[in-house]
Amino acid sequence: MGTDSEARNYLQSTPFDIDLKKCRSKVPPKASPETTLYRAKIVMTALPVGYISFVVLATTLLVVFVLLLRTENGGGHHNDIILGVTEDKKRSFRTPMCSPEGCYEDSTKATPRTDHSVRSPGQLLQWQRVQKGLVAEKEAWVAKNPKGFKLLMLGDSITEYLTGKSFGVEVAAKADIKAAFKAVFPDDVLPMGIAGDQTQHLLWRMGEDGGELNGLLPEFVNVLIGTNNLGAGMSPEAAFEGVKEVVKEIKASLPSSTIILEQLFPRGDAGGDLQETVAQVNALIREQWKGDKTLHLSHCGQIFVMEGSNNLDERSWILNIDLMPDKLHPGAHGVKLWMECLEEMLNRR
Repeated sequence: MGTDSEARNYLQSTPFDIDLKKCRSKVPPKASPETTLYRAKIVMTALPVGYISFVVLATTLLVVFVLLLRTENGGGHHNDIILGVTEDKKRSFRTPMCSPEGCYEDSTKATPRTDHSVRSPGQLLQWQRVQKGLVAEKEAWVAKNPKGFKLLMLGDSITEYLTGKSFGVEVAAKADIKAAFKAVFPDDVLPMGIAGDQTQHLLWRMGEDGGELNGLLPEFVNVLIGTNNLGAGMSPEAAFEGVKEVVKEIKASLPSSTIILEQLFPRGDAGGDLQETVAQVNALIREQWKGDKTLHLSHCGQIFVMEGSNNLDERSWILNIDLMPDKLHPGAHGVKLWMECLEEMLNRR
């Protein structure tokens, strides 16, 4: 094809015709039945694989989340396989704290929680996290209150519930308890408690290893500890000796603070084993600090018994379940009355 004329003649003689309108059309050409079937097979094969992968991932994340947050009432039973715990190790977590031969922990010797004072490896890990969280909270509090503050509260779950938490986790069922606490003490009060702690654990938390008291300058320190020692099977004498060591440590670490020591709150049924041992511990506490001007004994625990019952021997006190529904922890109304009793004590000092 040497000239433009020859080219035009060639194009006019070709057997096909170009439709420019069809070339510009946005509608794709219709696929053949074979092509449509092939595409459908690809889609139907890919969808189940993607869906199954999504379900597996979501389920795994949910399981991990639940295991990390199952801490209500000192729970926290994590997957022992994930933590690599042997059967021998798991058996030690099921061994009771105390037996006729003695107790694995000493109420007067500072120690963090061990295999024998938690229910599972996961709970031990959670306790360590909660304790570190308290130290971080304390450091923030010191930065906010460099010249001191009104009241520090130390203890176990009864104290921790004032924050609306159980074992470091926000619990919706404790929100009314936190609200009752805040209604009386909206600020200038720092509660530091961990569910299930005993005297030896609080001693460790207050010491150099735990570091919870470093830098704090409270005017008053309220302490309530020892009931879990009894629950673990320790004798009333052992629980009392632990309380005595706690008071000694507070005096050494916070010499300018005034201690308000709570006697153990009543628990269990009237005349039951627990209330019997509580009464014995409190009798020892009253005898030890009778007339002591460096410490003030609180009698606020009496508000949790039925009217007239506190005139009886302490072993026969009848709990008011409207104020202490589970016969161990004060409910919202019980906390309000306790805080009002404590506020009255502070105002008299």
